[in-house]
Amino acid sequence: MPRPKGRQLPHRVSVALTEDQFTGIAELAKANGAPVSWVVRRAVIVRYCQILAALALSVCGAHSSWAQTEQTVTVPSKQRALTSILSKYNDLYESAPNDIQRDKVSPSFKKEFCENIPKGSVSGWIGEVRSIDDRSPSKGINLYLEVSTYDLRSGGLGVELSLGNRYAYGVSEHNTQPHLPTIIPLNSALFDEVSNLRSGDTVIFSGDFIPYLTTQSCYDNNTTYFSLFRFSSIRKIGYGLLLH
Repeated sequence: MPRPKGRQLPHRVSVALTEDQFTGIAELAKANGAPVSWVVRRAVIVRYCQILAALALSVCGAHSSWAQTEQTVTVPSKQRALTSILSKYNDLYESAPNDIQRDKVSPSFKKEFCENIPKGSVSGWIGEVRSIDDRSPSKGINLYLEVSTYDLRSGGLGVELSLGNRYAYGVSEHNTQPHLPTIIPLNSALFDEVSNLRSGDTVIFSGDFIPYLTTQSCYDNNTTYFSLFRFSSIRKIGYGLLLH
């Protein structure tokens, strides 16, 4: 679900660009079917040295495109569907003439999005590690993955989609159904695998979506951290791959 306008990420950075620089980046984004915000965020968070260099070449008039050399990985159809839903309603939200019409878009988005969150087990989903730590009482691992595809059209309803195995943002013990522990336990085989991951790694994973207590609980989650997840397997398949 989308984060509120005051996004709850720990850090936010503004970038000032000249007209020529912005035009170059906008053209690069359009040529590769990606929003400008995604290009800038990817440059800062993942492979920043390589991508910033590629962006600089593009802005200065070079005829190379970093996206042509980026590797992609195809996600399962149900995973891709969530990005498509958010993109569709972001388009409607951004094109609405006023707040009256925008207020009508959000409930429709929440209904369709919540209906499409998988129920039960999934396998073969793809994600990018956004954060990993062992700051839990048991020293088990908290893992936070971004799962939206690179062609997400961001807007007022959200700029990414993420899930993880800890209570955070709009997901809590008070709005999820009773479930087995989700923190990856110390001294487990899964712990040994996950403890070697770093931010930016691309992983393939399986496990269970933890359902909300009620449908309304899902509607009330106004953040892009849309589900609690219990991982059963995780394997690194690359670094900074584009989810498609």
